Amino acid sequence: MGRKSSGGGGGFSVVELMIVVVIVSVMATIAVPVFSGRERTDRVVAAATAVSNAFASARARALRTNAAHRIILHRAATDTTFNIRVDESPDTSCTGFDRIATDPLTPDAAESNPANPCGTWVASQQYRCGVVGVALTGENIAWGGYLETGVVLTAIQEEAGGAWTAQDDVVLCMNSRGRLLRQAGGLGWVPVVGGIRLTLDRYECRPPACSTPVGVTKIVYVPQGGIVEDLR
Repeated sequence: MGRKSSGGGGGFSVVELMIVVVIVSVMATIAVPVFSGRERTDRVVAAATAVSNAFASARARALRTNAAHRIILHRAATDTTFNIRVDESPDTSCTGFDRIATDPLTPDAAESNPANPCGTWVASQQYRCGVVGVALTGENIAWGGYLETGVVLTAIQEEAGGAWTAQDDVVLCMNSRGRLLRQAGGLGWVPVVGGIRLTLDRYECRPPACSTPVGVTKIVYVPQGGIVEDLR
């Protein structure tokens, strides 16, 4: 049997190896921004899905339990508040929370204040508070918030007469028929004329270190009928 030759055709030359390294480097340079952009988009999509699910859950619960559900929206929430919190009314009306506050057995004026956290609720009604919650801008990671990924709720807008009005905080109610109403101060609960639009974006890092969103937006639109529509 002949011996195998130790030279010629058994490996790569230095030039060939350098060409391979250059090709891999170019591919990596192209791939990193693509994957980074996809990751940013996926995180915003996940957050928008959570927002959509909160509204869908409020509507489903309202129809199933025949009880109105209050939806509290905070654009810039803290660790003590959710960006979206859903509370269950003790009856079919959106004014049920005021009735709890004047309950002669356990009166608590804080009950009807949507800005207060659930800790202000009396023990007998705790189970109705925060049946659904979405935390985007709070820093408490134990809440499952999205701040560590840079996702933020950049705008809450209400449509009325063909124009969009920006709001920082909005209190809505999904009544027992699945219709959307808005708390309007001294006017009480009024029907949402057009709809509610929530815009999500993200930063490159955790705010306040970053102050300008990157433009990876996702919009969730909820019309007066309460059925979530995802625009883009």
